[in-house]
Amino acid sequence: MPVSSADLSREAAAPAAAAAAPLLHAPARPSLLGGRRASLAACAASLLALAALVIAGLSCQDAAQLADFTAKGLAPSPQHPFGTDMMGRDMLARTLAGLSTSVLVGLLAAGASSLIALALGTAAALGGPRVDAAVTWLIDLCMGIPHIVLLILISYALGKGFWGVAIGVALTHWPSLTRVIRAEVLQCKNAPYVAVARKLGAGPARIALTHVLPFVLPQYLVGLVLLFPHAILHEAAVTFLGFGLSPEQPAIGIILSESMSYLTAGMWWLAVFPGLALIAAVLLFELAGSCLRRLVSPRHAQEEGRMSMANTQDTTMLGSGALAREGASPAPAAGHGPHADAELHHHHSHGPRSQHPGHHHLLTCEHLSVAFEMYDPSAPFFAAQRRLVPVIEDLSLSVHEGELLAVVGASGSGKTLLADCIFGLFEPNASVHGTIWFDGREQDAASLASLRGRGISLVPQSVTHLDPLMRVGQQVEGWAATAAERAARSQRRRELFERYGLGEEVARMYPHQLSGGMARRVLLCCALMDAPKLIVADEPTPGMDLQLAVQALQDLRGFTRQGGGVLLITHDIELALQVADRVAVFKDGTVIEETSVEAFASPATLRHPFTRALWHALPEHGFSAPAIAPDPTPAEGGEAPC
Repeated sequence: MPVSSADLSREAAAPAAAAAAPLLHAPARPSLLGGRRASLAACAASLLALAALVIAGLSCQDAAQLADFTAKGLAPSPQHPFGTDMMGRDMLARTLAGLSTSVLVGLLAAGASSLIALALGTAAALGGPRVDAAVTWLIDLCMGIPHIVLLILISYALGKGFWGVAIGVALTHWPSLTRVIRAEVLQCKNAPYVAVARKLGAGPARIALTHVLPFVLPQYLVGLVLLFPHAILHEAAVTFLGFGLSPEQPAIGIILSESMSYLTAGMWWLAVFPGLALIAAVLLFELAGSCLRRLVSPRHAQEEGRMSMANTQDTTMLGSGALAREGASPAPAAGHGPHADAELHHHHSHGPRSQHPGHHHLLTCEHLSVAFEMYDPSAPFFAAQRRLVPVIEDLSLSVHEGELLAVVGASGSGKTLLADCIFGLFEPNASVHGTIWFDGREQDAASLASLRGRGISLVPQSVTHLDPLMRVGQQVEGWAATAAERAARSQRRRELFERYGLGEEVARMYPHQLSGGMARRVLLCCALMDAPKLIVADEPTPGMDLQLAVQALQDLRGFTRQGGGVLLITHDIELALQVADRVAVFKDGTVIEETSVEAFASPATLRHPFTRALWHALPEHGFSAPAIAPDPTPAEGGEAPC
């Protein structure tokens, strides 16, 4: 069926309408260190600062030992910015010298300890049960002794001093990181993609380099970053207690230990400035490690500055503001005006579903567009700029009261993303434009979030959404604040179970004890618990035989007969045609056609070539889908009959 000139003009105006649509959600602003260049610059700057600190400390070792009894106990001044101690030694020189020693001890100890953890954790995960048992025994043995006591014993046994403290810290800080690395390697080892790589002939070395190492590296860097401040602080603590570096050697622990005797005399600078310098060194290393983790982690490469969903909604949602006034009705979207209603009425006047589902638009999405702010993968790593990648573009559809609208389309067309938008679940890096109306009111992101489980409920795709450790009845009833509310919810659950043929004994079962059909009905009861007006069913029938799938969808039909609306997201167009009132066809992130089920009786009544190809691909039509070609453009002013 050729496309009319009016249709062509409306489609040409669609991008402009989408660009002018209100903003529902803006991408979260990345942190100051969010970009790759910024992260690299911050990492390099912090490492250079640490290197300068070490070099400056090593160069002023002699100045730190130089005593001047004529200048003892001086307060901070331009000549002595950190003041002097009771032997007249400059505290700035002593702090730099002591901090350089602590940084070197921390680097050596943290590096050695993290390598021990990496070796033992990998060996425990890949070396078999005996190696795993031996490593686990070592971890338990080391963690069974108080940490500081074991560190003091090792340092004292090795003669204290620089190497005694460094080796002691290295030999006592690996157990926690070892357990983390062991768990990460085990998870990667048992992952399906590793099993497939092994079946395709990949050897252990290739699997370790291409799969295990990238998987473990971010956690290893996190562990290294966390070990460094522990190493420095424990070195200072052991030295402070007298079991570390020698008193003649400048060290932060010694400086802080000596300052305790003079704090009561008002010489606060002897402890404050060295303590602040120690904190600054720890923060510099933490900054370097965090930036390095952002650069090597694929997840952080696209999601820097990721904040919690609640914070994102509070700070970045720039919706339409207050809700529309009570009783306001949505403006008709493209394809949803009076002509569309008249066409629907015409279609629904035939067949078993002759009743029109109602003129009230329970849900309406107008010019909905969703794009994600991501790095350009084709650009150089450090030169990559953020760009918006569109997924849904200028989408419009509506669900009436008492109607089941089936959304069909190929994988990746944006159907599940549409469901997330209806629930107000926007990713922090998403840019969402458009208008969503529900029950006669225009919604912003915050009001959509308030409708979850109340006005709008979800029937999820998989039965694994049920908590395996909680009884079914508890999951359906949910949380109640008072005894009266708990009794009311329990009564509501019993009514739902009776309606859908679930006995009271099902409430005491765990999810693994349910059959597939029972689990589907339990999920439906969860969705109906708070009497919603709209149910979004996201692929509710995967892996089910035809009879069970039809039964599950008939349960949704029963909900529409009570006045509710259902948005059914599915790949199975044949099944959708058996239960739906209308069908919205998805392609390339938008609705290309929204029509009644009766229109699928013949390809001549279908407007879009892709929809006609779906008709031909149905089993009863012999899977004879032709190649999809654009419709010929009619002559100016011409319009083909519908």
